[in-house]
Amino acid sequence: MEALKQFGLFRRLLLTRCFPKLCRHESSDAAQRIRNVGIMAHIDAGKTTTTERMLYYAGYTSHLGEVHDGDTVMDYMEQERDRGITISSAAITFPWNDHQVNLIDTPGHVDFTIEVERALRVLDGGVVVLDGSAGVEAQTMTVWRQAQRNGVPRIAFINKMDKPNCDWDLSLQSIQKRLNRRPLLIQKPIGQGKSFTGLLDLVEKSALIWDSSSSEKFGRNYRVISFDSPECPRDWSEEGRQGHMDLIGHLSDGHPDIAERVLMDESISNQLLKTSLRAEVLNPESQNLVTLCGSAYKNIGVQPLMNGIVDYLPSPKDIRYPFLKIYGSHFCGLVFKIIHDPNKGALNFVRVYQGRLEEGASIYNMTRGTSEKVTQLMVAFADDFKAVSAVEAGNIAVIGGLRDTFTGDTLVPSSSKARNVVQEWEKNPRGLVSPYLSGISVPNPVFYCSIEPIAVRYQTALEKALANLVREDPSLHVNLSKETGQTVLSGMGELHLEIIRDRILKEYKVETDLGELMIAYRETPTTSLRQTVNYAKKIYDTNIAIQIDLSLNVGAPNEIQPSSFKFSKTKDDSTQLETLKAFQIKAIWKGYNDGIELGPILGYPVLNSCFTLHSVELCREATPPLISAAMGYAMNQLMKEASMVLLEPIMRLDVTVEKEAMAVLNQDILRRRGTIEDTDLLGELNSMTAFAPLAELRGYSNHVRTITSGKAFFGMEFSHYEGMTEANQRKAIEDVTGFAPM
Repeated sequence: MEALKQFGLFRRLLLTRCFPKLCRHESSDAAQRIRNVGIMAHIDAGKTTTTERMLYYAGYTSHLGEVHDGDTVMDYMEQERDRGITISSAAITFPWNDHQVNLIDTPGHVDFTIEVERALRVLDGGVVVLDGSAGVEAQTMTVWRQAQRNGVPRIAFINKMDKPNCDWDLSLQSIQKRLNRRPLLIQKPIGQGKSFTGLLDLVEKSALIWDSSSSEKFGRNYRVISFDSPECPRDWSEEGRQGHMDLIGHLSDGHPDIAERVLMDESISNQLLKTSLRAEVLNPESQNLVTLCGSAYKNIGVQPLMNGIVDYLPSPKDIRYPFLKIYGSHFCGLVFKIIHDPNKGALNFVRVYQGRLEEGASIYNMTRGTSEKVTQLMVAFADDFKAVSAVEAGNIAVIGGLRDTFTGDTLVPSSSKARNVVQEWEKNPRGLVSPYLSGISVPNPVFYCSIEPIAVRYQTALEKALANLVREDPSLHVNLSKETGQTVLSGMGELHLEIIRDRILKEYKVETDLGELMIAYRETPTTSLRQTVNYAKKIYDTNIAIQIDLSLNVGAPNEIQPSSFKFSKTKDDSTQLETLKAFQIKAIWKGYNDGIELGPILGYPVLNSCFTLHSVELCREATPPLISAAMGYAMNQLMKEASMVLLEPIMRLDVTVEKEAMAVLNQDILRRRGTIEDTDLLGELNSMTAFAPLAELRGYSNHVRTITSGKAFFGMEFSHYEGMTEANQRKAIEDVTGFAPM
């Protein structure tokens, strides 16, 4: 414990010494020296270990944090250190080669995919870390698709080249087959497994050797031996020269400067190679993936990877954002993450895209239409925060003291100019760039359960804890069941909800009980119809009468979409509807929004339906709550007649399994009502893409480890909703209600 305290003091000392270096570039080209980078991979590929080595070599830490020792800088949450996995994306800033690297370490577990999503939303580049013994694994493909969707340029780092079962060729084949990219090798390993000692640098034409027997601690220094040097073994130099020529050959396809020099038999400088490689990384149409290698745990290849981040990944100036021209030189930022610090309160992580954010400034939240003041302005160093007076464009700021700001909100200066921008766009959005920064893509929760404190006196504390956690985590939903009065917690998986419960206990000192884990079904109609519904109610001596003419149309069954609502635009209908007042229209919309959340089968939200209001007749005494209630009642009456069915969530499974366990896993997936879409064999490893109902996959992670003897790994993400057969629907209803349907 004393050692950890001294380590914490040392970190703070280094933070204060290093930070001025990070801000010394005050020219207009300062952003060119910034790299906003994310580390992403399958779980246990070595992301956090790689990050810890970077911090050590950058001078931020004095010792190497290890995941298994629970003393890493980036995995600072108690739950992360207990389980040895990354749960929350952590940001840190450090200097390297006269550049500033803003790095985010992201989780590899599927339950925390929102952390990857929001990190990728604000990053300019990414490093995909692969396990050298497995290559591209299940969750690797998930984070790759997320990066692809967000347009994030990437390089690859094949890690763990020291493992006894590492396979360099298999890793390269997996990149080509599973990611559909050609590995553009700028390094090759010298040896594999226990014999792995260094790299062949195919750009600089030199061998990089780390001597494990050297007195130099943690491989901070390494020897560089030119291929032309007599010290360089002949097989190294021959393999390295051939790799150098192969690299030039690949680059000559799309780079005229290199092709011309090849045709003229002229020498090609290392700088030209680096420029061309950087262009490949930044080109969204490129089918090449710049690939490096090493072993972070054995301290081999990390410094060259850091050089690669600076040399090949983009700066903020290299990324073009259409909305920037709207704001000119004024501040513009996006809130992508919120945490609650026990001492500082709510802290908002903001990517500053334009302008300069200053402490004490008034800012306008365009998403919420509110103004707030920047009372605290900081820069994040994992769980440490350094107070600053200003943050320039291209950086990540941390703002304290904001009360009405949430993940995905757009922040601008609190001025009439900002408001004018919004008003102009709202008047005529066509042909204009939206002033709103696109928010975070949040996946739908697929599991839910009830949560309650062990004693009633803790109810208020639980409500506060849940409010904070929902603000931090957009994939976590909390609702109050109208039927049971229970608080219902919805999340991305079993581990996700387990971690939430643990955080409530550790951070808020509230012990809770979780109910049985349930599946988040949906409901949908199969028949279109139109009805005139009469809603009658007597309140004291007053008779309330509301008549609603409503139709329900079913969407395409093979493409489940969110439900919608509209007012009829036919001549006869629109004339009557135009007489409605604003407060009545608002009440009708509220009735729709409430009604669409409660299907008639089990009370799940309704999908794939379009409700159209044709007319409504209101008595004089019809108040907004009564109008809303009448609308909900009319919807419910239509849905009861629309032959509703349950929809179940279907999950996509990306599986990596050893060849000998493939048959067992195939049979198990088919037994769980799954379908196998694609299989691919690479050496002794098979990759498989399958789809299966979530109801059949509860506890599946432990089950897979058991039936394959630990020889399979899988990633799971929500794919779509699908209609159920009558037999499966009856079983689902019985599981939820405890009673077999009549």
